[in-house]
Amino acid sequence: MPSLIAGRQDQTLLDEVLALVVDDDRRMRQTMRTLLQSFGYTVVLCEAGADAFTVLKHNAHASLIITDMVMPHMTGIEFAQLVRNNSELASIPIVFMTGLASESMLAQAQAFKNSKLLHKPISTELIREAIEELEPHVESGSLSRTETFIALMLHQGLAPKTIAERRGKSISTIRNQISSISAKYGLRSLGELREFLGSNPHEVERLQLFVRGGRGEE
Repeated sequence: MPSLIAGRQDQTLLDEVLALVVDDDRRMRQTMRTLLQSFGYTVVLCEAGADAFTVLKHNAHASLIITDMVMPHMTGIEFAQLVRNNSELASIPIVFMTGLASESMLAQAQAFKNSKLLHKPISTELIREAIEELEPHVESGSLSRTETFIALMLHQGLAPKTIAERRGKSISTIRNQISSISAKYGLRSLGELREFLGSNPHEVERLQLFVRGGRGEE
């Protein structure tokens, strides 16, 4: 049965962004949970594709799927095909992980749109780069998914240095992204941005909906 580290209703908005990890190796599931939680995700762990698909049907707003390719009963490819054939789940980004897959399976994985293929052993940097590459962007002039994460972290009161540590980025990179976010809102400083987010719950809700897979109101 899948194990769920569920976000409670009183948790912060960022903690409600769901990532699903599917792997029959318990140690790999635990490793990925720790890693993804450091990125701000609430993590659902499953050891089999069938369980994972059941979880997804009740959590269609999941933002990310990370799945092993070689598993008993249902391969990662078969699981991904179920996801892509479901209209409510089809747009969720998928990261495939493999250490033993055949050339045929590798070719099938690479054929999936909105997906990345990573070879084990998996490093923190590989996962981070894959996630950032898969993060979609909203319409021109709006925040990217990465910027949205940062805006929500600022709304929670986190300092730029803490955000840099959690995102695995340099403080200068985070400051540049904060400047970009401020400019897109027509603001001039970090203080103005915090004040704006603190006084606009509707905008914060819209950002939450976006990182959870929705767009909110335009």
